[in-house]
Amino acid sequence: MLMKKNKSSELTQEIQKITQDYEKLAKEQKDRILMLREENRTLNEKLEACQKERDAISSTLVRAEQASQQLIDQAKQRSEQIIGDAYRKEAASRKRIEEHRALLRELAVQCENILTGIENELKRPSSIFSLEVVNKKQA
Repeated sequence: MLMKKNKSSELTQEIQKITQDYEKLAKEQKDRILMLREENRTLNEKLEACQKERDAISSTLVRAEQASQQLIDQAKQRSEQIIGDAYRKEAASRKRIEEHRALLRELAVQCENILTGIENELKRPSSIFSLEVVNKKQA
């Protein structure tokens, strides 16, 4: 019976050792699970922060693209306005130039007529010219 008791005692010790090992392993597993949950929570927080940052960057890029397109559209509109103004000014300048050319042609004709008149007067006999000058002075 002593042998049976020894075996029973050894068996009890073995069971206690297995139980202790199991409890130790279970505690380690529980601690590992808690640590992994905490790590998971931390990673989720970081992921959420990264997603918010990505969304903010994306939103900023969209606004920047819209602003740049608006600037491009405004620049195109302004350049078209400047070009239109330049064409109108060019047309007005061409019209003024043509008007001045016409005036110069008229003046050239008038000068030619005056010159012809002077030449005709110079071709007349001088006595007639001098009498007319004297008569004009007396009047």
